[in-house]
Amino acid sequence: DGIASVIDNIKLSSSAGVDEINSKFLKNTKHISAAHLSLLFSQSLSTGNILEDWKVGKVVPVYKSGNKESPLNYRPISLTSVPCKIMEHVIFSQVMHFLDSVDFFHSSQHGFRKGFSCETRLALFFHDLHINLYSNIQTDTIFLDFSKAFDKVPHQRLLLKLAQLNLDHNIL
Repeated sequence: DGIASVIDNIKLSSSAGVDEINSKFLKNTKHISAAHLSLLFSQSLSTGNILEDWKVGKVVPVYKSGNKESPLNYRPISLTSVPCKIMEHVIFSQVMHFLDSVDFFHSSQHGFRKGFSCETRLALFFHDLHINLYSNIQTDTIFLDFSKAFDKVPHQRLLLKLAQLNLDHNIL
């Protein structure tokens, strides 16, 4: 996605980070801001340095569900710099495009992919179940819930796998 289109899609309610640059300002100055942000992002990626204000986030607990007294029922949200969020979105788009281009994802993975969802996976499951039912084919199913899966990702291993795919080292 281009920087200007990412700015277009930012919620006006996006909270400003410690740099105090809010989404309304960026939307109102989109054409100028996009050009300057492009230079900043390029510089940051080529040097591996990020502005100090972009590294600081205010962490706020957001209630998920269940007992409100239990800390396990809250997820942390980090209020970070809006320009940093834009850069993250641009990098995310590039990484996803790269991973799609090398057929990284298994065809049955539907979660967290553009154009796919848990619902599309469930629809395919019911389709297969329907075909097997009318063909008298036994269907065994195992459902797994990887609760708090994102908390358990070994980040160094993930970075190593991405590097082995020849993902641009500046993005890593």
